[in-house]
This record gives sequence, structure tokens and C-alpha cells, in this order.
Amino acid sequence: MSAKWLILLFILCFVGVVYYQQSIKTVNKESVQSSSTKPLTEITFGKYNKDFPTTTSVASVSSTEETSMPTPSQNTSNPEIESVKKTLEKWSTNLTGKLANVFTSDISDAPSSKDAQSFKETSQNSTTSNDQKINTIPQVPEPAPAPTPTPAPSNSLGSVVNTQGCRISSEQEIGNLFVQWNYTIGKKDVFRVLDLYASRSVILPTRSVAPLETLVEKKSYLQEYINTSPDADVAKSFVSIGCNTAVHSGVFTLTTTQGTSKVKFTFVYQWSGTQWLITSQQTSLI
Repeated sequence: MSAKWLILLFILCFVGVVYYQQSIKTVNKESVQSSSTKPLTEITFGKYNKDFPTTTSVASVSSTEETSMPTPSQNTSNPEIESVKKTLEKWSTNLTGKLANVFTSDISDAPSSKDAQSFKETSQNSTTSNDQKINTIPQVPEPAPAPTPTPAPSNSLGSVVNTQGCRISSEQEIGNLFVQWNYTIGKKDVFRVLDLYASRSVILPTRSVAPLETLVEKKSYLQEYINTSPDADVAKSFVSIGCNTAVHSGVFTLTTTQGTSKVKFTFVYQWSGTQWLITSQQTSLI
């Protein structure tokens, strides 16, 4: 049972004892007052008729009755009531002792300021010790991430550049450059054909001895060639690839409005950083 319930029980018992004692006093007082106010006729002619002769005077009977009446100082208490009163007082005394023991034990069990300070220091030391243990746990180094391979730069045609800055190409890519040149010729747009040549380039035509270097000379030659509706089909091919340069040589079959012939060719290409451009072209009939 907790201390507050014991306190409440003690208060109830104490109030009960006080109320009981006050009730006893009230009953005794009322009993005395009622006895002192009885009428003399009831005393003379009531229950006392057997004890006194009829010739007894009212005054003598009254004096005798007053002598036999209890005074307020006399003890008129009931033995049963006294027993209950003593029992309640005993219970009250025992309850008071128990409450005193409870309060004494609570006060003695309460930690003192020194104990509280000692407990606080012990907790702090324990926390510090645990932190030190955690800090002293050897940390397993994380494995170094695998190096991510850096992709080589790409270009519009799908080839890449190596670490020396050289374009990585293939024989198939260089061979397709001739196919692209022949396809653009078939579109009969001389300016689109000129876009396939580097600004500093040379053409060694089939039926001319002088090389063509200027833009006007190259445009005139290519326009004349386009007008014959040519179509070239490579019969033999040889490709040599260097650093940002490539050479494509071989033989193709040329079909024009004038007939069919075999032509030897050599195309030299230079990588401009974005595309392959023709820097030298030489063709001759077989």
C-alpha cells in the first residue's frame, strides 16, 4: 500500500474517533438534562409509589430523588462503548506508528546529495568509457572504388580518338568514304561534293596533266565529271591508316554516258576533328 493511501486511512480513523468521542459527550449531557427536568408528579406517583408511602410529602420525595439523580461529574458511560473506544484508540495508535515507520523509511531510503553526485559521476565515467571503447574499435578501410574507364572521344561517324589524340578508325570506315563520295556525285550538286574536300587539297584528274588546286579549278572539273552521270564501283581496295590520316587506293569500274572503263584511284584523307576530308585525289585510266 502506498503512503498516500495510509495517510488517507489514518485521517478517516482519526475523524471517526473524534466524532465518536463528541457523540458520547453529547449523549451524556442530554441524559443529565432530561433527568433534571422530570416532573415531580411522575416521581411521586410513578415508579416510586412502591417505595414511598402516600403520606410522604412532595418536598421529601423531591429531595430524595434529587439525591439519587446522577450528577454531571458521575461516570454514566456504557462498558460496550468504552470497549469500542479503546479498540479504535488502539488501532489509531498502531496506524500512527506504521505511518511513522513508512515516512522514516522513505526519508532514509532517499539518496543524499553526495550519493546523487556520486551516481552522476559514475554515469559520466561509464559513458566516457563506452565512448572510448567505441572509438578504439579498429575501422575497416573501405575498398577503393574500381576506376571507371574513361570512354574515348567519339565523332559523328562512330570512331574514337586515342590518348595520343589520333583518330581510331577502320578499313571499313575509310572504304565507306569512297562510297559517300560516289553517292554525293550522283546527287549532281557540285557544292555538296566540294564540302568533302579540305580547303587545302589537290586533284590530279584523269585526262589532265596540271594539278587542280584552286576552288574554281576543282569546281570546274567536278562539274564536268558530274555531267557525265558517272557511277563508280570499287573492284580492288587497299587501305592504310595513320595518325589522323588514311590512304585508300585501288581500282574501280567507271560507268558514264560515254561508256565503261577501268580507273586506278588514290584518295588521301585527313581527320579535321569532326570528319574525314579529302586532301589529295588522283585517278587514271587503265
